[in-house]
Amino acid sequence: MNDDIHPYWHSTGEEPTPIKFESNRGTVRIPVGSRSISRRPAAVTGILLVLVLGFAFFDGLSQFRGTQAQTPSKNVASETVEVRITKDGAIPQSVNTLPGQEIVWTNEDDIPHILESETLVGNKGSTLYTPAIFPQATYSFIVAPNHEPGRHTYLSTTSLTVFGDVNVLSPEESQAAAPATPDEDAFPGLFDDSLPNGESESDEGSFDPSFTQATAEEPAAPAAPKQVVADDREDTIDSSDPLAPMQFVASTEETATPAASLVPVNPYTVGSAAEHPFADQNLHGGAPQEGYKSIPGYKPFKHTDTGPALWIVSGVSLAAFLFATRRFWKKFS
Repeated sequence: MNDDIHPYWHSTGEEPTPIKFESNRGTVRIPVGSRSISRRPAAVTGILLVLVLGFAFFDGLSQFRGTQAQTPSKNVASETVEVRITKDGAIPQSVNTLPGQEIVWTNEDDIPHILESETLVGNKGSTLYTPAIFPQATYSFIVAPNHEPGRHTYLSTTSLTVFGDVNVLSPEESQAAAPATPDEDAFPGLFDDSLPNGESESDEGSFDPSFTQATAEEPAAPAAPKQVVADDREDTIDSSDPLAPMQFVASTEETATPAASLVPVNPYTVGSAAEHPFADQNLHGGAPQEGYKSIPGYKPFKHTDTGPALWIVSGVSLAAFLFATRRFWKKFS
C-alpha cells in the first residue's frame, strides 16, 4: 500500500501534527453599570414635530377657506378701487369700499410715498403700512373680509399733502348707496303733458308776470366768504387724525365766526395792564429748591430689572440643563 503512495506522503509517526492558531479578535468592552441609549425620545420628538406642522398647515388652510367663504359675492366687491397719488394729494381723497375689496394706489408723484393707517385692516390681519411706493409704481391692498363698517383715515409719512380716508360699507349700505332707476309706472299721470283742467304748459294765460317781477326785485343774500384760520402750531400732521388740516377751513354754507373767538390771546404780555391773580404770591416753579429731601421711610416698590438677576437665572438654567443631560455627556468622556 505504501508503494502506491508518493514518499512525500508517507508518515513515520515521529513527526508532530501541525497546529493552527486562530487570530485574536478585538473584544468589545462594556463599562459596568452602563445603559444603552434609547431612541424613543428621538422618535417621540419626530412624531410631535410632524403633528404640530400638520396641524398648523391644515389650520391655516381652514382659515383661508373661511376667509374666501366670507368674501362678498357682489359685483361691487370684485371691482378694484383705484387711487392716484399726485403732488396735490390723493385723488380721490375719499373712497367707498366693501370688505374683501381691493384698493390700488398709483404713485404719480416725483417722490416715494409710504402709506400708513392705524385702523384699516387688511386680509392678512395687519393694518395698512405700505413699503415705499416709488414714482410710477403701484401698491395693492385688500380689505379684510370681516372688516367692520366705518371710516378709516390714512396718510403718507413722506408728504403732508397726501392723505385720505377709506369708508368701509356694509352690504346693506352698499345697496342703499346704489342709484335706483325711477319707475315711470309708479307715478301714473304725474309726468303727462296735459294738465288736469285741460290746459297746456304753453298756454300764455297761465303765466303770471308779477311772480317773475317780484322774484327779480328781491335782493340775493350775501354769501359768507370762506375763512381760513391759522394758528401757531408746527407744520406737522398726526397719523391718528390725518384730516386735521382740513378742519381749519370753515364751510361756505355756514356763517363765518369772528377770528377773535377762535384764536386764544395771552392777556399777560409785555406792556399789558392786566395783572395775574397769583402775581403777589411767592410761588416756585421749575427745578426743586436747594435742600430738597425725599419723603422719609419711603422706598420704591420694585427696582429696575438690571444687574445680577439675569445672570443668576441664566446660570441656574444652564446648571439644570447640564444636570439633566449628564448621562449623555458621559458617553463622550
